[in-house]
Amino acid sequence: MDFIIESSDYFIKQSKKLDKKSKKIIYDKKKLIKENPFRFPKLAGYKFIFKINITIDNNYSRLIYAVYYPDKKHITILGLFERKHDYKDFKKMYDLIFK
Repeated sequence: MDFIIESSDYFIKQSKKLDKKSKKIIYDKKKLIKENPFRFPKLAGYKFIFKINITIDNNYSRLIYAVYYPDKKHITILGLFERKHDYKDFKKMYDLIFK
């Protein structure tokens, strides 16, 4: 099953600020997502939102993405969200996109 991966504007802005090592980590995770987007755990309370634990610049973060399935076969990388901020940025973004 081939999925198409897209990036949110928020994530595009974030990725421009990342160093080369961090971009490589993200690239590798995106390859795994494309192979099987259901391999990582769901974000609690969300049906088709998944998370990957990542350490970027010594910050514990989550790479969060949405899987549009079965209607469509595409994935949107929503962004990197630091755990210490309790996903407040994610919740704002989710409300803008999905509600």
